[in-house]
Amino acid sequence: FLVAALVTPGSEVVVEGVGLNPTRTGLLTVLKAMGADLEWRVLEGEAGEPVGWVRARHSLLKGVAVDPGLIPLMVDEVPVLAAAAAWAEGETYIPGLSELRVKESDRVRAIAENLRALGVEVEEGPDWLRIRGGGVRPGRVRPFHDHRIAMAFAVVGLPVGGAGGAMCGGWPVVAASILQAQRDAGNPTRRRADPPAAPVPLAPGYAAPNARRSACTGGCVAWRSSGSASGWGRLPVGRIRPRW
Repeated sequence: FLVAALVTPGSEVVVEGVGLNPTRTGLLTVLKAMGADLEWRVLEGEAGEPVGWVRARHSLLKGVAVDPGLIPLMVDEVPVLAAAAAWAEGETYIPGLSELRVKESDRVRAIAENLRALGVEVEEGPDWLRIRGGGVRPGRVRPFHDHRIAMAFAVVGLPVGGAGGAMCGGWPVVAASILQAQRDAGNPTRRRADPPAAPVPLAPGYAAPNARRSACTGGCVAWRSSGSASGWGRLPVGRIRPRW
């Protein structure tokens, strides 16, 4: 959601109930270095972990050379960083990616192949990617049976009018939420508090309590677009918790 707002003109998003453990915030650090209009604040702790909110506004990103020391702090977020890099001006170099070769898919290959399918110039090394950004063109991508790839490439297509229809195992409502936000952004007469038009199917073992809550609490997403006549509104997605 954060990268979706950063690359989509006129957009702004606030995500609440976000885990902000410093060992998992490498993506925020890199996005800030790319010129992202990002701010976040820790408000409380939950199960010993810092929790707060993150706000992102559309930004003109620039390419960077990522510090390899940050990769362990964002290893699962590299696909969506690549989505941001595709829209950044200039070159983004991402090293230290050997672990991504043995995830649910070979994510280095999946990122490179899909970005090329969207007209982005990419060099792929054994454990690195070099992405020359500037935007994408419409095209067809493959999720490689990997929810992180599906989510990242749902985001990368937003500025050109596509979000795909992937069902994402990591967060089953994310695809529906992105599509709903995209529809709302293009329809200034639609109330931002409207729930999704159809129930969102959840993966077995997950629950989304009170997904229609009116206040943006507990993992809710608030979305604003320049096309909105009513200003701030909320796209409620609830908080998804595994039933252990």
